[in-house]
Amino acid sequence: MQLPSSHYLVAFCCCLASLAIALPPITDQQPQIIETVYMEKDQGLKARVINHSYRDASGYFYFISRNSIQRYDGKTFAEVEVDLAQLGHPRESLQNIISTTVFPHETILIFASGIELSIASGGLGLQRPQLARRAAPAQTKADNPEFELKPLDISREGITYRWEEDKVTKIHGDKQTELTVFEEGLGRPKFLRMDLRGNIIAAYSNSTNHVEKYYVLSPLDSLYDFSHVAAAYPTAKDIYVEDAFYKWMISGFNGVKIITLKREGVEFIRYDSNVAKGQFGELIMGMTSDGDKLYFTNETGSFCTYDPDTKVWVQEPEAYSFVSGTLGKMDHYHQSDKIALLGSETAITDFYLIDNDEHSVELHQLDGYHRDFLIQPDGSILFVGGSGVSEGTITAYDPKTRIKTKLKTGFPPFRCIRYDEYREQYYLGTKAGLLICDKDFNVLAKFAQGESENRSLPFDDVVFLLPYADHLLAGTLGGGLYIVDIDNYSVIKRLTEKDGLTDQIVISGLIDEAGRCWLGTFNGLNVIDSSFSLIKTIYEFDGLPSREFNSFSATAHQGELYFGTINGAIRIDPEKVMNWKRSNKLNLKKLWIHNQASIAEVNIGSEVIDVADPDSISILYDITDFHTYPYVAINPNISFEGTPLNITQAKNSLLIKAPEKGMSFIQLGLDPQSTAQELRLNITADYSKWKRWFLTILSIVFLSAIIVFYVSAIIRNREKQKTARNKKISELQLSALQGQMNPHFIFNALGAIQYFIQTNDAPKADEYLSDFALLMRGILDSSSKKFITLKEELKLLRLYVGLEKARFEDKFEVDFIIGEEVDEETLIPPMIIQPYIENAVNHGLHHLKDRKGKLEIKFGTIDDLLVATIQDNGVGRAAAEQLKPSRKHKSWAMGITAERINTINASSDIFVSIAVDDLVDHNKMAAGTKVTVKIKD
Repeated sequence: MQLPSSHYLVAFCCCLASLAIALPPITDQQPQIIETVYMEKDQGLKARVINHSYRDASGYFYFISRNSIQRYDGKTFAEVEVDLAQLGHPRESLQNIISTTVFPHETILIFASGIELSIASGGLGLQRPQLARRAAPAQTKADNPEFELKPLDISREGITYRWEEDKVTKIHGDKQTELTVFEEGLGRPKFLRMDLRGNIIAAYSNSTNHVEKYYVLSPLDSLYDFSHVAAAYPTAKDIYVEDAFYKWMISGFNGVKIITLKREGVEFIRYDSNVAKGQFGELIMGMTSDGDKLYFTNETGSFCTYDPDTKVWVQEPEAYSFVSGTLGKMDHYHQSDKIALLGSETAITDFYLIDNDEHSVELHQLDGYHRDFLIQPDGSILFVGGSGVSEGTITAYDPKTRIKTKLKTGFPPFRCIRYDEYREQYYLGTKAGLLICDKDFNVLAKFAQGESENRSLPFDDVVFLLPYADHLLAGTLGGGLYIVDIDNYSVIKRLTEKDGLTDQIVISGLIDEAGRCWLGTFNGLNVIDSSFSLIKTIYEFDGLPSREFNSFSATAHQGELYFGTINGAIRIDPEKVMNWKRSNKLNLKKLWIHNQASIAEVNIGSEVIDVADPDSISILYDITDFHTYPYVAINPNISFEGTPLNITQAKNSLLIKAPEKGMSFIQLGLDPQSTAQELRLNITADYSKWKRWFLTILSIVFLSAIIVFYVSAIIRNREKQKTARNKKISELQLSALQGQMNPHFIFNALGAIQYFIQTNDAPKADEYLSDFALLMRGILDSSSKKFITLKEELKLLRLYVGLEKARFEDKFEVDFIIGEEVDEETLIPPMIIQPYIENAVNHGLHHLKDRKGKLEIKFGTIDDLLVATIQDNGVGRAAAEQLKPSRKHKSWAMGITAERINTINASSDIFVSIAVDDLVDHNKMAAGTKVTVKIKD
């Protein structure tokens, strides 16, 4: 039976439908956008509309608008000089550029009229092409400038991929294969781009001014829908992409957008994409694993389980009852297969043992603040913590018997604890250093401020400890990372931001299966190897849920690493992340030869650079990127073969000092995955130098006698001046110490003793006489010293003020205030404060009639200054002057003190300044005097 023609049509459509169904589907997994940088006129662009963008072989970006071309290095813009009239094309316009083709030494700009002009790699001028350097490049672009209904073709490894309105076809010789059939109404292919990894990016649109969809075809012919990137910038005219699954630079009608995608190797857990950068989302406080599942706690007191296989979170707020407002550190309590969890850090510490199978919770409570705990092999638990300045405690606790035993006190407050089973040593991080103790908590070594050079920690607030590669890593709250040799008890290395560390606060860490150590900071992750060299840094813009790792939450599970942040957690595949490439490129710009006072530039493009016996060589370079963040410091890795070189690295430059003769081969690279830049230096002898040296030596010999004569005379004169100055200093110091103790005070003190004896107050006379003797002895002891500690000075001042207070029969109150930040071991000149206290008592407080006297002596710091203030509520300087018995009276102690201060300022490293202020009340009446003494060491 013959079918009607309409039936043939239906059958044909059914075949097409079945064919379409059999085609590989479009993968709908869209890599998440994690960073967007927007550039327009406010950021330095000359125009809002950018028609073309490209990156040249040197790594610089160029943006072409209607009337200008700009070069961009990731941070700054530079304008390319464009003079089409001088190049012979006065009527041509940059608006007519239809494509750009990048070659190793230049980029060719092709106009619609067929004219070709070029910009040298890294250059800032438009010029005629250097055709001799050109070679046929691989096809990386295809455009539909007229937006016609026609296919666009692009080739990859000898295979052509044809993008049409409704399908993508793979053409290999005579064979054609349809890869996919698009949905109806998709639009027309607007342009095609191929990245450096062979991914083909296709832009589709229904209008000339918009892009509705992007598709990415991988080298394995898998097709991905990137419509979310199109939605982020729908008015695109051009894109530059090196890896379609990492970073896009999109230019068009609204400036330039740089979009960063989350790469393979990381997964965000409990991440809130609506939280602004730098803000707190869900702060993960604790994290551990029992081998099958992971357990997390957050700042709000929630306890969650996570199955790494199913990637499912379970949070059952009704299943567990916690009395703590927040939940902190976690660990696996192996002795009973439970989860140990530390609660709020308050005057009473909550501690929980959680049976996740039974959904039960045991609450244990300990008195005092506890920051960390350590599970012992016998099942007991050590808690460390403390508050205040010197209240660190170590407590042993048995969860079975609930018996608490306080082991040690008197330490600075503890931050963290670790145990070394092999060495039987405890490592304790405190707010004032690192302690290494034996198993009985006897201190074997202390690392802190003021310790010996190999145990000094300039920043000693230790918040994180991790044994690694037979050493101990000590992370601090502001001082970076210290590497401690735990056999020799010494600091062997310190890593800070100057060494490339992403932040000075190191808070957590894990060791992966390859033996690398991953460190969480307040600004990203850092990876070091067993030589303690920084091998990788990972910032938020690289693919983290947040830049800040704010707690100790970190754990390893089945080869993967988990870290908590202030906005959820991250799951890391170490091997994949270590293979991430950055988009930085290094471009060698200039090489300068320094010979005595002369500087000469050498062509850095030569295969071998011959240099005749230079004093030094400077190499200048640029590191370019899509966008350079101001807090990211990138230094190239330097290696060389051949003749050894003394290379000093500075910002964007290298200095080679006094290079030895011979051939040296230098390589500069940014990371193991990047192509290194190479230089061959051939250092040869320069015999003309010897002639110059001979003449120079003759001149030196001729003038040496005269120079020696004059120098000797100057030295002798300076020695005489130095001897005289030292003599005067000694005389002034003796005079000041003798004059500072006012004879009236001694007379009055002896009179007071006599009065106490006459009134039969023998105990008070004995106490007064004893204190007076102590003060005299202290003054005599300090008289032989140029400087004493602030602690010694305070002892003398307290004795002196106590005597005066007793002599005046408690006519005034005294208040000593010492700031917590004040280091009482600071060295100061002796008895530098006492004369001003004596003035306050005898001339200010002594004459008070209507109120009780108040004397405040306060010590504090401002920046690097020690500041002492002596403030009284006496009658004031003007009234005291009127009440003196003789207007001709002169304070010899104050005069000697002033001269002594001038001499100290002129002849030592300590500088002393005095300021006196008259105090008045709300009625503008005299209300006392304030003396401020500032001492700078």
